[in-house]
Amino acid sequence: MMFNLKTTTIPYYDNLLLGKHIKGITSKIIYMTPMKYLQESFELQKYDLSFISLKEHLRTVISIDLVNKYREKTIRGSKMPLPILDYTRGLQEGRHRAVVAKSLKIEKIPVLVVKNK
Repeated sequence: MMFNLKTTTIPYYDNLLLGKHIKGITSKIIYMTPMKYLQESFELQKYDLSFISLKEHLRTVISIDLVNKYREKTIRGSKMPLPILDYTRGLQEGRHRAVVAKSLKIEKIPVLVVKNK
């Protein structure tokens, strides 16, 4: 497993992982393809799909240098923090990790999904 299922490195989300409840919020780890994660993060951030494609969007928000750095660390055995899709705040964290997973032909990745109850 290339992901650490115990941390996102963001205290708010790590508390959710630890089972600390926040009123009106649910969270769970869901497995999805890296492309599904990228599509969800794209839509979550309210991009108008009629003006820009996911591929064009990724060209503007993905750093190839960062992807290569994460990829090398992963190949050497380091685990990456859990990606996040937070529908309560319209936030995501993990696009670079999803691109790394896709490049390593990982079929499904774990994602912390946060929603309103």
